[in-house]
Amino acid sequence: MSLLFYNLDLTKARQVALAIQLNPWLRITGTEVLEGWAKSLSLEFEDYDDFVKKYGSFLSGKPIPMAIATISNYYEGVGTLLHRKLIDISRIEELVGGITLTWEKVKPIVEGFSKDFDSPMLLEWFEYLYNEIQEREQQLAKV
Repeated sequence: MSLLFYNLDLTKARQVALAIQLNPWLRITGTEVLEGWAKSLSLEFEDYDDFVKKYGSFLSGKPIPMAIATISNYYEGVGTLLHRKLIDISRIEELVGGITLTWEKVKPIVEGFSKDFDSPMLLEWFEYLYNEIQEREQQLAKV
């Protein structure tokens, strides 16, 4: 029986390694994550249009939208791993911070960009990650 679990863990490890190899956002450095996180939380805007006016659109290549794209796509990759059951939510909470604060800050930007470019699935796994964390926090609060 332990061999079965060993193979399952090895398979998961290979799948995670492949995901990291294929997804450049999962290979960013801790410094890039921290910079994207700090920049996203320091933004001041009223709505998506105000964000674009002040900082530029995601496609502008300007530093602030690029920082938002970096941290959002990093969390998107983590959310994908969670959705595929390649990592569990408790491990994410132990190793990755800032998910709730970041999603709540960038949600209007993501929704506006998604609407402008008719891309309703944009960052769906980041949102999924956020929702799973919210659900887990509610469950833990009941205990």
